[in-house]
Amino acid sequence: MTLIQKRCKKLNMPGKFIEKDECVTQYAQQEIYKFYKDKIRELGPESVYNVPQGVVGGIQGDFNKAWMQEIVIGKGLIFRLPYRLGDIICKKIKTKLRLDWKGNIITRSLPVDWYKSKQRWAEMWPGLTPKELKEIKGKPLIYILNEHSDGYRYQIIWDRARCVVKNKKVYNFVPNRANHRYLAQVVKSPTGRVDYYEIKPRKWKKRRN
Repeated sequence: MTLIQKRCKKLNMPGKFIEKDECVTQYAQQEIYKFYKDKIRELGPESVYNVPQGVVGGIQGDFNKAWMQEIVIGKGLIFRLPYRLGDIICKKIKTKLRLDWKGNIITRSLPVDWYKSKQRWAEMWPGLTPKELKEIKGKPLIYILNEHSDGYRYQIIWDRARCVVKNKKVYNFVPNRANHRYLAQVVKSPTGRVDYYEIKPRKWKKRRN
């Protein structure tokens, strides 16, 4: 049994996750509100902090939107999470094109532009349904080269270097769709482009025999 499987079993995760060597659980607004209610339980039901879940979710959403879009995305600054939980930061990565021995671009690490790819398929096979197009093998794909941003692609990441939580490597941070869209809007803006931190590629050293 691997280390991840042991942790999943310790957390009483479903068997399907343990078999796949995964430890998957998601915390939504319902779990957050339950945690909030437990924290204010000692204040009593008449407390001003005893508010409905919709109010708590609205405040939380407005706050998260403010610091994410105004600080991290809007200004390219680092947002340091409380309780030493790490940092949220937006970084840029230079897309490096590599060629194989035939001179073709290696596309393994390039993201696919599914919108343009589906448009191409509709032109090549007009009249077919999405289900019929899905069954066609070897369809041409259009890849995102980020020519509008000088070859850079951008990511909102959770930097765990300063995080002191145990087993922090099993946790994952996924920004919601609204933040991804706002980041794309800022990057594509000709006047309001922000200079984000750059992730430098690793330099591998040759082993000495």
